[in-house]
Amino acid sequence: MTRPQWLLNELSRILYDGSPSACRKKLHLLDQLDGAHLRTATSFRQLHRLCLFLMAYPCSLQHYRKAEQVLRGLAGRIPNLPATLRLRLENSALPGSTCTVSLSYHLVSRFNREATLSLRLFSVDASAEETESALSVVLPPLLFAAVADRHLSARRQLQLLLTHGKDALGQLLSWFEAAELPASHKELVWQQLKVYVHFAVPGSAYLPLNRQAPVYLHRQGLLRQAATGRQSRLVKIPLTAAQQDELVFRARLALASRQRETDPITYADVRKTELFDAGRGLHIALFYMLHEHRLPLETYVGYLIVKNEIPMAYGGSWMFQWRARTGIHVFSEFRGGESAWAFFRVLRLYHQRFGVTQFVADPFQLGYGNADGIRSGAYWFYHRLGFRLTDPGLRRLAELEEEAISRDRRHRTAAAVLRRFAASSVELRLHARKKSPDPRQFAERLLQGGQRQAGAAASPRLLHRRLIGQLGERNLRRWPDAEREAFYRMAPLLRVVNWQLFSPKEKGEILQLIRRKGSDDEAAFVTGTQESPAWQKLLDHLLSQ
Repeated sequence: MTRPQWLLNELSRILYDGSPSACRKKLHLLDQLDGAHLRTATSFRQLHRLCLFLMAYPCSLQHYRKAEQVLRGLAGRIPNLPATLRLRLENSALPGSTCTVSLSYHLVSRFNREATLSLRLFSVDASAEETESALSVVLPPLLFAAVADRHLSARRQLQLLLTHGKDALGQLLSWFEAAELPASHKELVWQQLKVYVHFAVPGSAYLPLNRQAPVYLHRQGLLRQAATGRQSRLVKIPLTAAQQDELVFRARLALASRQRETDPITYADVRKTELFDAGRGLHIALFYMLHEHRLPLETYVGYLIVKNEIPMAYGGSWMFQWRARTGIHVFSEFRGGESAWAFFRVLRLYHQRFGVTQFVADPFQLGYGNADGIRSGAYWFYHRLGFRLTDPGLRRLAELEEEAISRDRRHRTAAAVLRRFAASSVELRLHARKKSPDPRQFAERLLQGGQRQAGAAASPRLLHRRLIGQLGERNLRRWPDAEREAFYRMAPLLRVVNWQLFSPKEKGEILQLIRRKGSDDEAAFVTGTQESPAWQKLLDHLLSQ
């Protein structure tokens, strides 16, 4: 074993130890690792993880600054490594490494404006037929005629169309930008092309977002419990437009460099971005979606957790009245820290900001179709926060596992048992009476034939006109485009309602809530439905059919 690898292993061994002697040794090991000659991709990844963890959970300001110094040095060295070693660090998310990834059209078009990324087109992996089909939608007809019906490969079609010496990615994006298509259709066409882009992860990707924020020092060690008792309110931090831009960019970069995306961060309405101080050096950013990408019923708000101003986890909640489907993904570099406490602060924020009292984690979060969830024992992560299985048949099995753990702290739940738990969702309820239905129930009812009965063979325009009349609204032309679009998205469900059972006042109240769904403040739709008797009557009516 080389000396640098021995140093890395020693630092890994005492990483979570907060004793004075361990803290002194950590600083000594960091000093020795600063500029050490690393020979393998594994060593670079290991040092990167250790530095990030020590910046998130430093014993002292010295530890923080030294870890940052080593991380800066790492970012400067990676671009100059031998080609074979750089190739092994591809898609590692390390600063200075490169990333080749398939991203949404919206995100690629935003990243292409960032000079620090030097984004370029890597490949288009669609078949010849898929490429021709996609280009027929976005290209001007005369340009498309240059490749149509010539039986060319996908690569040859693009070679003919993309001007030699020009920015190929920029040209491809310009075609999509000029195409007169809804945003959602552009995304589908872009997805059909299977576009991959290539960029270098900036050296600043993991450096603090805001130098003015004080570093939180963990002199007393880490919180191993979620501290689920009474929690203090989170304080909203005012943001300038420049700070909102930087926060959204860093959130997108943190995910994209790990080959990930989430809709609220990708399609963020940047000027609506909010930031809250959660305590202990933890900040939580909330991201609201542009109206054209919103869901018909649920309000999907994403979040990014930053610890000592470094992105450490992300997730989101799909909210409907008091109910929220939720989940978290902690970046691997920060596992073993205060993840449970951080997630509980996220739940506290959604309760504080949106009035949510019923949190549900879907089976995927527990490990259904998600091997990482089984390996990490995700079920127990949620269980310690107060979540309980919704399947009564599995609750007794969970109780038996709890008893086994209480008798023997070395007991580990078998993967087969965790997979059984992952067949169910888990739920945390903060209020016994404030419970909302799963909105996916309504979609299932439409699939069972309700929409066919209401729609028959009538045109969508006629159906909309009939529905508007039933609701007592003369026309929707006076409404802003986004509010009108919210109405159209909800229309299939509204058409199966017997509106004769609702008074004009109740109909007007429901219409106002629908307008909030498409307004600049979508959060007002969530809180408004919690307070509206007319909306509750509408839900009860739909569920009784």
